[in-house]
Amino acid sequence: MSDLEQVTDRNFAANVKARREAMGLSKAEFVRRLADLGWGSAHQTTLTRIEDSERPARLGEARLMAAALDVPLGTLMQKPEINDLATHLDESEEALKRRSVEFSHAMFAYEIARRDLLEARERAKQAGLPLADEQIGLSESFPGMVVRSVPSRVDRIIDDPKFRGELFAARHAGDEITDEERWLIKLEDRHADT
Repeated sequence: MSDLEQVTDRNFAANVKARREAMGLSKAEFVRRLADLGWGSAHQTTLTRIEDSERPARLGEARLMAAALDVPLGTLMQKPEINDLATHLDESEEALKRRSVEFSHAMFAYEIARRDLLEARERAKQAGLPLADEQIGLSESFPGMVVRSVPSRVDRIIDDPKFRGELFAARHAGDEITDEERWLIKLEDRHADT
């Protein structure tokens, strides 16, 4: 066996074990997956020997292992460090996507709260209550600057007849609706009263 083949076998063994553990699969669960894919003679001892680099996987076995781990076969043959970097990159991208959605929801909630405050201030003025010149959320401070793009998005959502129709249907059908949709209903109810 050449040095390259030995390195590839060691990479494969390390990557199979790392991926299996990352997926939370015990050896017994992994062997069941392999059997379901067609490797009827798979045993935990065989898997242990492959993962410990005591025995190389045959090509057919390697293909089934890759399928059971839901990764391309070539990925399992790469240096483990490269797979670690690729995994970290994937996890970082997913974390950024989640944070982006959370940030978008927070911006939306901030704009709804700011509008509520503006409406409350207007009603208070009409009732003759004295108000301070500046209130939190109404100044040109950082939060107001961050949300400048949100009012037009909120307006588009509120003014979209299709969205309003879907929201109305969900509201009256008793379907579960999101917090953002509840706020929109609240805004629509206020606008309907005026």
